[in-house]
Amino acid sequence: MEIPLVDLAPWHGGARTDRRRVAAALDEAFGSVGFAVVTGHGIDQHMARALRSTALDFFSLDDAVKERWQVEHLGDAGWVPIGLEANGYIFGEDTPPDLKETFAVRRGMPGHPDGWPALVTLARRHLESTSKVYETLVEACALALDLEDPELLVGPCRDAPNSMNINWYPAVDRVGPPLPGQYRIGPHTDFGTLTLLDREPGLGCLQVQLPDDRWVDAPHVDGALIVNAADLFALWSTGRWRSARHRVLPPSMNARAEQLVSLVCFCEAKPDTVITPLPGSDPAHWFEPVVAGEWIDARMAQITVAG
Repeated sequence: MEIPLVDLAPWHGGARTDRRRVAAALDEAFGSVGFAVVTGHGIDQHMARALRSTALDFFSLDDAVKERWQVEHLGDAGWVPIGLEANGYIFGEDTPPDLKETFAVRRGMPGHPDGWPALVTLARRHLESTSKVYETLVEACALALDLEDPELLVGPCRDAPNSMNINWYPAVDRVGPPLPGQYRIGPHTDFGTLTLLDREPGLGCLQVQLPDDRWVDAPHVDGALIVNAADLFALWSTGRWRSARHRVLPPSMNARAEQLVSLVCFCEAKPDTVITPLPGSDPAHWFEPVVAGEWIDARMAQITVAG
């Protein structure tokens, strides 16, 4: 596969040589492609399936009903209808809005007071499980860097206010053909530290742009997560790791009934973390420090469609 597969299971055995091997595999994946297919993560797949099923119950409601849970701003917890978000804006591309609906849950942020209890409960459980995997991945990355003090990287990512988007990509038969230049999610990079994705296979699939500019379909491995380094992680590593452009293709006219649900966990550093070059990094790639929360808020504003 052009996107490397990394098995986390040996990490949990605790042997130093096994952990080194996992760390090296992640380091290579993030450094070369920016993405990895991660197995051995231990997330309960029954819970993920139950979450998808419950999410579909919610998304099948009339928009007039779902409006009770609509967010005021991107990044809030609640429902995001089609028309509020266009990820292509991040690169200055004047694309139509992304062809998806989202139900967002954020760690440490209460949901809408009239929230959808079954959905929120399952979503929070999945987010907590995924956040534990995230912390393991960051520990492995700190080992790959041979940091004298791993807490410089691990500490800011522990118990961070991670969020999850449950993305529903409706079928053509529901929303009609996509507009010219419209994607389920337009070409973009993610803004934070690591993104952990549980996805379904389909023709309107996730694609990743390789360093040679080719777009390739992300592989689907049953039960695996697709994990990618995001902007702040690439910055933190002074370019050792790559924040790769990716997109979700528009719904295919050859699969008019195809609807997909993705569970996307955006894992971050604590908002007040000052991201500075890590010890041992190449001075030629040092950068001006940035505050994690301010960085992400500014980019969320960029992809918001003006009302």
